[in-house]
Amino acid sequence: MKAVAHPWIDPLLSTRDHRCARRALQSLPAGEYRVGVRVPYYAQFASPERIHDYIHRGYDGTHDPDWHTFGADVPEDYAFWSHRVCALACIKMAVGAFYPDAQLTLWDLVQQGLAVNGYTVRDERGRWVDQGWYVHAQKHLAGLHTG
Repeated sequence: MKAVAHPWIDPLLSTRDHRCARRALQSLPAGEYRVGVRVPYYAQFASPERIHDYIHRGYDGTHDPDWHTFGADVPEDYAFWSHRVCALACIKMAVGAFYPDAQLTLWDLVQQGLAVNGYTVRDERGRWVDQGWYVHAQKHLAGLHTG
């Protein structure tokens, strides 16, 4: 039931954040805004040239010759988590833009996020739910590496 309700409940829960953001941004004049830093690109997959294969052809990440750049100890951990770290790759890019000396891997972010119960793979009865990264964990990870 939780998986069915998830797409309906999340937008309701985020309504307050949307209102706050809209209020904060409404006084800005229309136009284009740029950040005065270079934002590095980090793909969630170790071999960005294989992204199409990962997404559309079911490429098995355990065979990716660059899997170790993710930071995991074994290719199976990389293959499992690489499909689940899009949000963490965004955090890594933002941190890298403002703190270019930060040397963190996506595996570091996975481990730190899991340490704060930031991702649910199985529910309390052991059933597969794979719910994704929670906002509290994303905020925590961004705060850990920016200050």
